[in-house]
Amino acid sequence: MEWLSEPFGFDFMRAALAGGIIAAIACALLGVHLVLRGMSFLGDALAHAALPGVVTAQMLGISLLVGAFSASLATALLVAWIARRRAVSEDSSLGVAYTGMFALGIVLLNRVGSYRDLAHLLLGNLLGITWSEVAIMAGLLVGIVLILALCHRQLLATTIDPHYCTRIGCNADLTRMVLLVLCAATIVMGIRVAGVVLTSAMLITPAATARLLDWRLVPTQVLAASISVLAIFVGLLLAYHLDLSGGAAVVLVLTAVFLIVRVGTALRQRSPASE
Repeated sequence: MEWLSEPFGFDFMRAALAGGIIAAIACALLGVHLVLRGMSFLGDALAHAALPGVVTAQMLGISLLVGAFSASLATALLVAWIARRRAVSEDSSLGVAYTGMFALGIVLLNRVGSYRDLAHLLLGNLLGITWSEVAIMAGLLVGIVLILALCHRQLLATTIDPHYCTRIGCNADLTRMVLLVLCAATIVMGIRVAGVVLTSAMLITPAATARLLDWRLVPTQVLAASISVLAIFVGLLLAYHLDLSGGAAVVLVLTAVFLIVRVGTALRQRSPASE
């Protein structure tokens, strides 16, 4: 029990746990929608597209998270505009937008000339989360949950059949735009935990794991959020006791849980009782 409780005797560990749980829940809720829509690539793309915003914020001396959100949001809006009226597929528009933004970030990073100052956002710094950041993240989570609840019917309809959604009066383009904006806000929290490089794992891995266990939207979201919270707790323990990167430890736990569930479901499908 001391092995479990000792790390959280420190204030920075309690802040990391609170912030990590908030980010994990937000990423899990949005990640399920992305997996159901076949948009797993979106999370990785928007996270990498945040790079020019992070570098610009560093150059201007403002909050790096503000810069990350601005760049991710700009990319999301650009993707929605390029893919408008299906002139270009969403995957293609996403590829064009995110690679362009990431290239811009690399150019700006060369101008700054200091990778070390940005390493904590590129690779994550879960143990460096402050209580003020926890408060901001909590506010973002409340807003995300409220919007998801208000748009639940539209999001579900556009996921199942976008054409049917249009026939019953839903605006599929507006719904997609709302989802992209929510993803941009969620990715900012994910970057704070796991960095630009690993944020997509926070979005996709819990959702993919939960989908192996249930096919319904809300139960899948609950399962994904539970898996994510468990990974934050275990990842923090591993980071503290083994001196590991907090974000990387969380992602490794998520990956291990996915593999365990995948093997378990495969064995269950092959067992005589399932035939």
